[in-house]
Amino acid sequence: MMIYTAKLNKKLLFSILAVIVIVALALIFGLPKGNESQTTMKSVKLKNEADVLDFVKNLGYETADETLSCKEVVIPEEFDETYTKYNELQKKCGFDLEKYKGKTVSLYTVEVTNHPESENVIVEVMVCKKKPVGGSVYTKNLDGFMYGLEKLEVQSM
Repeated sequence: MMIYTAKLNKKLLFSILAVIVIVALALIFGLPKGNESQTTMKSVKLKNEADVLDFVKNLGYETADETLSCKEVVIPEEFDETYTKYNELQKKCGFDLEKYKGKTVSLYTVEVTNHPESENVIVEVMVCKKKPVGGSVYTKNLDGFMYGLEKLEVQSM
């Protein structure tokens, strides 16, 4: 019977364990959650109407020079079937209105002038504490469409 012995180098072992821990922490905390553009979208500060218009333009939409309206709305504390479906639309874009149940948000409504499928397109952006928390793009036409806040060039219609 043969016996092999090895001398354990504590410095080498400590270095290997340190690298493993650093890599594990980087994987856990360093990777962005979700789509990078969604992460960027949520980190934008929207202090006023001009910021909202810039935000919409950065999504690829051309707009009228000013917002059509800005009003305060309350996200319901309990979602009915319609609001549940609307929140599913929000989740696809990296937002979740569950966090804002019962809260008042500013709803900015902007007219779009360059949508390829319709002339009657509106973008709505919900803002809470100067952050976008949701919104949608839709047409006012009866046979229209609605989708979440996504860049115009990546939206499949």
